[in-house]
Amino acid sequence: MDFIDQLRTETAHQHKALESSRLSKQLLSNDVAIEDYKAYLQKLYGFVVGFEKYILPQIRSSFPEIVPSYKQELLLNDITSLRGTETSSIVTENEIHQLYPNKASMLGGLYVLEGSTLGGLVIRKHLVEKLGEQIIPATSYFAVYGKETAANWRNFLQIFSILANQNDSAAVIQGASDTFTFLHEWFND
Repeated sequence: MDFIDQLRTETAHQHKALESSRLSKQLLSNDVAIEDYKAYLQKLYGFVVGFEKYILPQIRSSFPEIVPSYKQELLLNDITSLRGTETSSIVTENEIHQLYPNKASMLGGLYVLEGSTLGGLVIRKHLVEKLGEQIIPATSYFAVYGKETAANWRNFLQIFSILANQNDSAAVIQGASDTFTFLHEWFND
């Protein structure tokens, strides 16, 4: 079993739990409303801000081969487009550093956030089907890589696998697992 298969297998339960969180389920329901979408984005924004502020700079300096984009501005634009305000609930520096005690675990967190770009395409399609095309301007976060999403993901996984194997792969898996678990609790809060 290669590392990516192992990672997916060992985090499958936590990934599924995240998808069953209250906000995730409502987002993908047939009766999703704009307020549901806005609440989801605001919660996600609260996590992404902390991750990008405290973790992403460390990843970029420790692993220059991997160049993830900053996405909090896209989330804020989507929230603003929906006439919302940024959330008051932002993950704290202490929470983030407890979640990611080492650089390998940070890679695991990055795997979850970058992986959400694939799921984002499914979410975006669902939102357009249920809320209409007027929602498209408020879906820039879920369309961050556009038509290049699959290619970006494959490139990311290739580099990510090498880095995970060069570092503590068990800590990478733990970081991904902990991220899924944290987000599940964050979205249910």
